[in-house]
Amino acid sequence: MRYEKRQINEVQIWVGYNTLNGYNNKEIFKKQSFSNYEWSIIDLKNPRNSILLYGQDIRDQLPEISTLNLDYDDILSRSLYHIDKSLKNAVVFKDLEESMNQFTKAVFKFGFYLCIYFDSDFNLTSIRKIAKNIQKLSDDKKIDEMILKFIKQSITFRRKNQFDIEFKKLRNEFILYVFSLIGKGKIHREMKYKDLIYFLETTFDGLPFLIQMAKKIRNVYYYKKTSKM
Repeated sequence: MRYEKRQINEVQIWVGYNTLNGYNNKEIFKKQSFSNYEWSIIDLKNPRNSILLYGQDIRDQLPEISTLNLDYDDILSRSLYHIDKSLKNAVVFKDLEESMNQFTKAVFKFGFYLCIYFDSDFNLTSIRKIAKNIQKLSDDKKIDEMILKFIKQSITFRRKNQFDIEFKKLRNEFILYVFSLIGKGKIHREMKYKDLIYFLETTFDGLPFLIQMAKKIRNVYYYKKTSKM
């Protein structure tokens, strides 16, 4: 990760940045940055997503958005990564506010994932535009309206620093929702339980808290199933 630290009065600012070489070569970019390559190109290339504050405008030197091969696995994994961090902050560090913040990041990144998966022409990265397109996809019956609940609650948190719904319940519902879409093959590929566990184990350095959640959900499901027999 490339970064600089700058002192502004009493505050130390951490500034992350990428290079033009990285933007033009995905393998170089992956060594320089933790961000998703396609998101980063879209975020910078589209003038509706970014604005030049200083220096030379390099957007005409970046790859065309239309030529990008979207890596849906990678984009999905980043949403799951933030959910795992939300669980870790709540369980290990007892930091509820950061847990909530990480949850909203997961929701918005999952929202972006749904937008680009169901609408190949979508190339906006603002929360407002993602929320608007999610509403459109729901109205068009391409996705169910359940996702709107999580999007709206995350926007509420960003505005008010609180949710209108009990947070732990909301987060668990979101995890169940995402796992359900994956299990039913409603998104880019279907993953049954073993495939999901493998995906969670091999994503970044592993997502242990989500793995625990997946195992707990499976145990509850089988207990209910066997108790009815």
